[in-house]
Amino acid sequence: MHLPDEILSQILSPALTVPDRKFTSTESLSPFATYSEPSSAYLLVCKAWLRVATPLLYHVVVIRSKAQAATLARTLLQKDLNLGRFVKKLRIEGAYDAPLLTVFKNTPNVTDLYISLASIYASDDIEGLCQGIALISPTRLILQSPGGRENKSKTALIKAIAMAIPLWTHLTAFDIASFSADSIDTITSILKAISSKQQLTSVTVSELDSVDSVYEYLQLCPLTMIRLQDYSPRMSDSIPALVENATARSLLVWGEDAPVALTDVPATRKSSTLSPNSKHARSVVLISANQTVPDEILRTIFQFSKRRDRLPFLLVSKRFLRIGIEHFYAKTVLKSTFDIEAFDRVLVKYPSLRAQIRSLVVQPTWPHVLRPSSRNYPQDLLRFHNALAAVLSKLQAITRFEANAGQILCSWARLVQVASVARGLRTVSVHIVKEENVRASDAFNKLSECRFLSWTSETVFRPAEHNDVDSLGKLNELHILNSHGSFADVMARARLNALRRVVVSDDLWNTTNFKYTRLLQVHGSKLRTLELPGLQLSGLPGCIFDTCPALTKLSIVWPRNPRQPPSLPSTFFSPSSPCAHLVKLRLEFKVKNKLVFFAFHVDSSAYPDPSSVKRTDAPAREWETHFANLSKSLFPNLREIQMVHCSWPKTERDIEKSPFVCWAEVLLKRDVRLVDANGQGWRPRLTL
Repeated sequence: MHLPDEILSQILSPALTVPDRKFTSTESLSPFATYSEPSSAYLLVCKAWLRVATPLLYHVVVIRSKAQAATLARTLLQKDLNLGRFVKKLRIEGAYDAPLLTVFKNTPNVTDLYISLASIYASDDIEGLCQGIALISPTRLILQSPGGRENKSKTALIKAIAMAIPLWTHLTAFDIASFSADSIDTITSILKAISSKQQLTSVTVSELDSVDSVYEYLQLCPLTMIRLQDYSPRMSDSIPALVENATARSLLVWGEDAPVALTDVPATRKSSTLSPNSKHARSVVLISANQTVPDEILRTIFQFSKRRDRLPFLLVSKRFLRIGIEHFYAKTVLKSTFDIEAFDRVLVKYPSLRAQIRSLVVQPTWPHVLRPSSRNYPQDLLRFHNALAAVLSKLQAITRFEANAGQILCSWARLVQVASVARGLRTVSVHIVKEENVRASDAFNKLSECRFLSWTSETVFRPAEHNDVDSLGKLNELHILNSHGSFADVMARARLNALRRVVVSDDLWNTTNFKYTRLLQVHGSKLRTLELPGLQLSGLPGCIFDTCPALTKLSIVWPRNPRQPPSLPSTFFSPSSPCAHLVKLRLEFKVKNKLVFFAFHVDSSAYPDPSSVKRTDAPAREWETHFANLSKSLFPNLREIQMVHCSWPKTERDIEKSPFVCWAEVLLKRDVRLVDANGQGWRPRLTL
């Protein structure tokens, strides 16, 4: 089907149009510093799209690197295409040598010019930019505040702009919203040049403090508005004090040319009361007032209510209580001994509820409920366990049991009880108080339906017995947050035929006791997903991929504040046979209270920012060697390596220093993407 160019242009315009707010943004981080698919991809669809979309694409041109400037200059020199005539808005985020002069020579129709003074460095070659700006005549000029230290290049560029303004016959709008009142002095030469032209009609400033000083320079211009970038109606009272010039106050506008209110005059509110004769007051009764809404409909409605909003529904009427009580208690969270005792009384009063409750979460988090320092702590502890035992004895139908948080830990006896009573448990997440000489089979042999187990406890299990765990046959996912070595032995002796995912968050610091080695050796061939502390890799006799050959995703975690830079074993990417299933490798480095990539220092007070890590640093070179040794023949399906706190650089200077970019380009040669925590990968840039 052939579409006329006019219709195709209307279809493509929303995708290729750059919002003016984005084009004029003076934020320190450019809105164009993204790694998404470039809009130029639309031009590659077909010849018709290329023909129609090219003028739309070149309507707004953003230059962010020397390579982009050089490529654009070469493109504009192709006289047969004459693409420069389409350029209406030009945003320049740095000084990019001589090619900029060629760009200006071939873009005669530029109406909006954006220049970033913040991205100009002393070593930059600004000759092309300084000479080129005199060759156009924009209608609007947007300047980004220089910020930081002054340098000769910034000073020379400001001087060149001031000298070019007398040649700009169409300049009517000036945007200096990124300049504070204190930084206006840096562009006095530009303001004086604009004033001498006496043609400016609009100026945009950031704050009220700047209005008087800017208007003092521009009062000879035929100004029709002074637009405030940052304004709130709450500032109306302070306008007379901050803007002394009455004429300047009368020119103030905000947002979409909305006049700024100089006084707080309450707006007259229209009455919201509808008259009896209003057509909106009339209603059509769709059902009889005597018709009863079926119970099933009410049950469906209750399912959409949030947990905190459920109780008011139950208090509406006896019917609402009867219908909604099952939904209210289906997923129960108990946060104190008082809650547990009250819940037990509910179960006694409404026996039918016992078969409806599917989830029980016990989190005694009230700070005043259980305190070891309290004189009554032993009695309170006994009361808690007795109340919980009474509740668990009545819940045969629950499929989810969580007791992994709070001021009091669940006991082994309670886990044995819930496993014995609720034989259909599918999810178990517990933090068990430490006990000695415990028989694992008392609880684990009764969890025959369990699919998910999260374990946190230093409980010591008995040595190998004849009645080892043999009923976790449906366990699919095992999380170990903390454990005694005997727990790993118990899991290693269990069959665990359905086990596919293991997450070990324990022993992040341990470099001598590799208690999970046997567990991985026994069950590694079944695993599809594994998360393991990086220091535990040293305990394996060989490569992790030889121990777990069927992995599709592997996550390696390094501890907070490590004593040495995170590293991988030299054999990490050297399995004895191809690892054909691995698709994703995830690397997480924890430092202090946030994730950062490297901690090069033993001193815990020094944590370098990820962007400060240079590709020439020794740890960075070591990782580059690891990635360079990655053989595609050994990992044929590996598509992605995720570094959780990978920080992609936003400027051309940072790109040159970033080790992440270096590693990403090494991996791209092997058809592997390096991505950050959000799954955003590096996109190769134009190069000279």
